Amino acid sequence: MPSKIKILLCDDHTIFRMGIQRILERHTTFKILGGYSTGEEVLSALETLNPDVLITDISMEGVSGIDLIKQIHEKNSSVKLLALSMHPEDIYGIRAIKAGASAYLRKDCPEEQLVEAIHTLARGERYFTPRINDILLNELSKKDGEPHELLSDREFEVLILLGKGQTTNEIAHTLYLSPKTISTYKKRICEKLSLTNIAELINYVNKFNLV
Repeated sequence: MPSKIKILLCDDHTIFRMGIQRILERHTTFKILGGYSTGEEVLSALETLNPDVLITDISMEGVSGIDLIKQIHEKNSSVKLLALSMHPEDIYGIRAIKAGASAYLRKDCPEEQLVEAIHTLARGERYFTPRINDILLNELSKKDGEPHELLSDREFEVLILLGKGQTTNEIAHTLYLSPKTISTYKKRICEKLSLTNIAELINYVNKFNLV
């Protein structure tokens, strides 16, 4: 019997995470090693567990999915990283791949696509949807990107939350950072995007359909 593909799940929405786990457990080629709600828990689990594939959400409290992917990738871990997100590929897909993900799928993708992606990653290959391929080709052909593409991952995350109307204190709570740190990010974002106030920032986010 061939060995099963060992999988870790990370999503701060318990019902969704348990739903994905039940779907994957129906497939005899998979073995779920555990499910976690934070990036910190995953990093701790990786000290003792040796999964083949980690499926992680992008938007989570504390260590974001992008940060989690980047940290694991930088450690040269053998685990393959699959980003599973509610956000369109245009917003987070390329950032996830640049951070080290080998696949990026929407949470509304068909079960068959998720299963195929996991098997592809377990073989040591990347899995790119046609939409991701189009975006990658567009990235290669562009000489200059949009201003927000120059933001760091954390700056971009703060930009999105500000665009959704969250206050400095609410963002600080979501990201486990101090309000002072969020204010610094806000100032830095406005400088990089040549914006002068929060109204212009929200208009910018809406203009590029970032939320």
